[in-house]
Amino acid sequence: MGAYWCSQAEVVTTEPKIVKNLILQIASKKNTTSVHNLEIKGNSIFFDSDGYGCFGVEWENYAKDLLFEKLFEKYTGALICFESVNQYQDLGYLFSSIWIKPEGEVNWDDDEEIDEITETFYKRTRVLWIEGDVSEQPCEGRFNEADIWYITFDYLEQNKEDMPSLYAAYRKAKVEGFDDWSISFIDKKKVISCEIAQQIGELYSDNQDAVLEECLENMRQLNSYPIDAEYADFEFELPENFPKLSKL
Repeated sequence: MGAYWCSQAEVVTTEPKIVKNLILQIASKKNTTSVHNLEIKGNSIFFDSDGYGCFGVEWENYAKDLLFEKLFEKYTGALICFESVNQYQDLGYLFSSIWIKPEGEVNWDDDEEIDEITETFYKRTRVLWIEGDVSEQPCEGRFNEADIWYITFDYLEQNKEDMPSLYAAYRKAKVEGFDDWSISFIDKKKVISCEIAQQIGELYSDNQDAVLEECLENMRQLNSYPIDAEYADFEFELPENFPKLSKL
């Protein structure tokens, strides 16, 4: 039995009914991950994989073809496709992908692999490791970008209402003189990693499970934010006033 991944996907288009039908046609093929709970809201089409794969990452795709890739081939209008893929098991990481194309046809390279530099589309994949040494830069491997989850003290202070159990353990740890914090790779500051959350949850909380669940929920939220759609420097332009992803 393979690993269970659930992709939560959103496709943005100015022709949602047409694109919805294309998605259904593509997903009906055995070589493509099936879609579930498909619905249109405004200019967005939402669907998920029901725990059986993803739509835009080759590494974790159980089917032969990627739905996002096939959709880019069949639809000549502009599109933004984003998926946030979460684990159903303790697999150690979450990941996401974003695909963006302007109007017109997409050109793939001669080796039948996706050319990420071509001006006819944009694609990025990102992995978020749950645990690891945050003082070291994580290996990207088959993903374009890789991060290890951690939060700063300031971030926790600003979001303490969303992570009350972790915040209470953190405050008690500070009072008790705990100083075995993780050190971030970027600025060498003390931070709270998943390992540290487990440690202070065990030492300074009556509910370690709640502490860890708050960390996992924060990871899921970070994994669901399509940062590239807002900040990426494309070599093409989308149509004027093209709709955005709902989470931006």
